Amino acid sequence: MSSPVFTKLAMTLAPAYTCFSCSWVAVRHGVAWEVRYCRVLFYGMTPSPPPEEVHVTTAFLRASRTFQEIEDPVGFMNEILADPMLLPRRELGELIEVAQGVAPVFHTFYPPETPGAYRMATLRREVPRLRDCVDTPQLDIELLACTTPYDGITDLYSELGLPPDGFADTKPSVLDLTLLPVAHITKRSSLKDGVMHLEIEATSKAPTKGLRVGVKGFKKSGVTRFSVDGETCEWTSAGEHVLGTADVRATDVPIALVTLSLGGEFLHRWWLRDDERTFNSTLDIHRAIDATDVFRSSFFDKHKDDFEERVALLFTLLGATVLSYGKIPRLTDAPDLLVSTAAGQLYVVECTTGDINAKGKLHRLHERTKLIRERLASSPSRPTTVQPVICTSAPRVETMSHWSTARSFGIAIIAMEELSHLMRQLEAPPSADQMVEYAHSLIPSG
Repeated sequence: MSSPVFTKLAMTLAPAYTCFSCSWVAVRHGVAWEVRYCRVLFYGMTPSPPPEEVHVTTAFLRASRTFQEIEDPVGFMNEILADPMLLPRRELGELIEVAQGVAPVFHTFYPPETPGAYRMATLRREVPRLRDCVDTPQLDIELLACTTPYDGITDLYSELGLPPDGFADTKPSVLDLTLLPVAHITKRSSLKDGVMHLEIEATSKAPTKGLRVGVKGFKKSGVTRFSVDGETCEWTSAGEHVLGTADVRATDVPIALVTLSLGGEFLHRWWLRDDERTFNSTLDIHRAIDATDVFRSSFFDKHKDDFEERVALLFTLLGATVLSYGKIPRLTDAPDLLVSTAAGQLYVVECTTGDINAKGKLHRLHERTKLIRERLASSPSRPTTVQPVICTSAPRVETMSHWSTARSFGIAIIAMEELSHLMRQLEAPPSADQMVEYAHSLIPSG
């Protein structure tokens, strides 16, 4: 199991890692075991509290989570890269491995479906699972009678920090190696009265001279960009980590995107805002209701019945005016949403959590857009652009079979990845013209 890019990154960061955790679940096949899920996480600093150890044994199932300090991080990283199943193999003995010829996939961010502020680079291998010798209900019964009982396999997966649906019949066997950040920008960083206070927390073994903070500051007059090198920060020791601070001028900057990198490798992104000034007043109002940012953190939760409302709120927070028709029974020929901008662009939007072309959805969107364009052609409010858009909660790759149809109708596809991207822009929304360019880039080509 190898990826040159992941291996290079892993060996660059290895000296800064101090501990790791390994969680795995295996199913018995005769005298051997099939590992259904294995996840190894490398930590630069001991988490608080550290993960509790878990050991589960039944007739047909074994599961474990261990957490250990690393004495020789470079040597241990080499061992894991050479044999990712090293840890479950030590406990289980003979393993059934069907991964020959299956190439791992390097995900720059983790989870790849909905990446967050921290870069958690992951090497993932997925292989078809074997047919179990025992069915899931039997395993659920065994876990209920276990010395440390669990309410079924889903409960066990949740306890181990694995995807709760990871044992489903449709899921493959998965191996994840994840590199957690060895440094991050702390929440004590701030922006106030034209001064940006930066604080970096890093593992004591991280090379602080290689750290760099990049800043993209947003002004009413435009954007300013600069960086602060780690060697210019003031560093102090704080147990198993170090803190670096710097104060820099940021005149007329009410909000800024700050990024942290080590040796040219991105680690973390964060937003700083001056609470006494505003850049997105609509978002400020929204935060009076959603102080903990539940909207973004739960956007892709499995609630199919309110996906349209979530998309409508997202466009509203981006500064657009949204008319919602999807839930009005007598307006059955209307699109789900009409989204207009102050610059005169109009987006005709359909939302779906399933097949983007179910029952000819793309053709209907095309026809509705054409009708709206015709009806507004002689209106004093005639839009400068009328762009059809299909929004889906599915990953973009799952829409590929309909790209030719979308291309022929000029329909932009905003999938999970693009929705995640737009949510990251809320603090400093793109201009109306930038949104038009972005929408056009999402019309499948080629």
